[in-house]
Amino acid sequence: NYSFEEIQDFASHGLFLYNTLERVKELPEEMFLNYILDHRVNEEEVLPCRSFFWNELKDRIEGKNAKDAAIEVNYWCAEEATYHSGDDRTLPALTVYRRGYGRCGEESVFLVNALRSVGIPARQVYVPRWSHCDDNHAWVEVWCDGDWHYLGACEPEAVLDKSWFTNAASRAMMIGSRWYDRAMPDEKVIGKDGMNRIINLLGKYAKTRWITITVEDLDGTPAAGAKVRAEVMNYGEFSPIAIMEADKNGCISFETGFGSLLICAVYDGAYGEKVIDTREDDHFTCTLGEEYEDELWVDFDMNAPEDTGRISWNITQEQEEENNRRIAAEAEHCRRKIE
Repeated sequence: NYSFEEIQDFASHGLFLYNTLERVKELPEEMFLNYILDHRVNEEEVLPCRSFFWNELKDRIEGKNAKDAAIEVNYWCAEEATYHSGDDRTLPALTVYRRGYGRCGEESVFLVNALRSVGIPARQVYVPRWSHCDDNHAWVEVWCDGDWHYLGACEPEAVLDKSWFTNAASRAMMIGSRWYDRAMPDEKVIGKDGMNRIINLLGKYAKTRWITITVEDLDGTPAAGAKVRAEVMNYGEFSPIAIMEADKNGCISFETGFGSLLICAVYDGAYGEKVIDTREDDHFTCTLGEEYEDELWVDFDMNAPEDTGRISWNITQEQEEENNRRIAAEAEHCRRKIE
């Protein structure tokens, strides 16, 4: 649905970075293709922005290593955009820049594009739904020094791997990132969403457990190919955090947190569901066509994992004070911009 010229900016600028920056040329090809060259982050409209962001940022990151450059890019993003809630289609990075605000999914699309524009591999990361409270959240990971590190989009800190959601993420039952390549990634895949796969990144943020769900009919026959959804309670309703297909043995296996899930399975017109608690076991059976004998209403508990996040970081008081000063200045800059 896009013209050649709209895609050309991303391709041409990606090649410019490859031919200009040695650290980009040294990246594994898969990393360069998916996390620098690729034009897509989420479901946003594709608007050329990379060469424009490069011109805005190149002087600010001159001489900095990848980690310091990533932090500096996030400071710039905080100058240009602030948080504002909304539920429409995810806006493109250039629109967030122009209007000066967006929700977390849009702020993270903005930051990912800004990071990719200066040759830092970046991806959007999100929790589909929190398990311990209503709502959800999205943030960003950057590839530096051979590993992924996280940061809050347009919420700068003086160091990487520090943000307000650190402890909240430790209570999630699923954290994912989109992968658009046809080749399979090296990381764990939890399912597909349209044309892209979802990578399961929960193990980076929380204590996890591998669980296996067996789907079978009333006779105990495995339901090979059954569609299975794992759901959490959020905003008074069940919301999916993973959608999978059972293997030839009627099984699905995946990594999740230590808490409750509703497992829903559909196969050949039959439906089954089961509330499970992964704190108690790692193998469960979901039976299709099973009916409740006595009551229409069934009592159950939904338990969130315990908070296992960090409570302190290796950061000096001077760094904290400088960070607070910069955040205040950037907030004022952004306020004037929006006005």
